[in-house]
Amino acid sequence: GQWDESEQEYRNALDRARNINDWYLIGRSNRRLGQLIMLRGNYAEAKQHLDIAVTSFELAGDQVGIAKTYGNLGTFYFRQGGYDAAKSWFAKAIEINQAAAVAGDATFLDQVLPWNDPEGTRASAGTHQGNLALALATAGRCEEAARLPEMAPGAHQEVRSNYHDSAKRLAWALTLCGRLDEALAFVEGMPHPEERFRALHRITEVLRDRQDAAGLDRVA
Repeated sequence: GQWDESEQEYRNALDRARNINDWYLIGRSNRRLGQLIMLRGNYAEAKQHLDIAVTSFELAGDQVGIAKTYGNLGTFYFRQGGYDAAKSWFAKAIEINQAAAVAGDATFLDQVLPWNDPEGTRASAGTHQGNLALALATAGRCEEAARLPEMAPGAHQEVRSNYHDSAKRLAWALTLCGRLDEALAFVEGMPHPEERFRALHRITEVLRDRQDAAGLDRVA
């Protein structure tokens, strides 16, 4: 299906990049391929491609590519419950973003923040809003995460129609930002029991990492 076609397209692009020995294109193709394979659940191969992407972008001197790949690695570990590793990679991505901002260049995260795009030309730039909220929250930028419409008080009421695909990530982001009541409200709005279970599992892991006994009692 569409997943197979996309994967083959990325593999073909990688072959073309290798043939012309272009480190930027090699990095971009590996990053996109690693991201897709990660979403398909093949974490071992995804990690290989993401690691190659980092090295390729370093050889190309492309800081934006490195930051984007660090963000992918953060998602890679977060999807598997590795919160400490995820936080580390997101933080590295944010550091590059902040350094680039000082130099007058916006990188991957700020490029997709809606308030930095008043004309709406970039929209979400293909970035899932749940992932964006999660990246901001994990990097400690909760004030900015709170500005996203999906993180607004009462947003969980729209979970069935608008935020279904983002609901788990938004619940995790809210928990990371200390907004457990709203996180649990998102979970309650999820229509499928399996999705609710997965979301509660992630929330529980965050609370355990923070040794939040009161929060754990509420989730139990």
